[in-house]
Amino acid sequence: MNINGKATALLAVLAIFSTVLGTPVCFAAEPELVLCSYYSGGGMSGGHLYMKLWVQEDGTLKATLDSQEENGAPKIHRELVGVPREKLDEIAATFSRDDLFQWEKAPPSEVVALDADNISVGFRYSDGSKAMLHSGYDMPKEAFAVERKAQTVLWELLKDAPQVEKQENA
Repeated sequence: MNINGKATALLAVLAIFSTVLGTPVCFAAEPELVLCSYYSGGGMSGGHLYMKLWVQEDGTLKATLDSQEENGAPKIHRELVGVPREKLDEIAATFSRDDLFQWEKAPPSEVVALDADNISVGFRYSDGSKAMLHSGYDMPKEAFAVERKAQTVLWELLKDAPQVEKQENA
């Protein structure tokens, strides 16, 4: 029996079991990552960095950066449209979705650095599910590697992007 015959036989067995058990068999695709955001701020300088990469309604990818080096410094807004899908896929390849949702449940850390920036990395999927990683939580080292990967990919993408006037409704 060739591979197609084996696959057909397996599907037939699954269909029989689903009929007997009364539970339909569903082969759903894994939801895709459609948004990744990175925020760092709240440190002693008062500055902040917010970067976001997402799939827009028309299917194109857009990336934005908003930053201020310190309180009182000029605010910078950069954006790119038409970003390759591979950039989101590169971030998504560093973790499993299941791990992400487990790490999100981590308890707050007992170690507090009062003058350190707070870092948050957010994720949204095509099925509407969301997860957020925070630097102030006791997450495994793999979760911090995901934060670093998101920061690196987004920064490399946006550091030299054109600076534009920020639209208030955007």
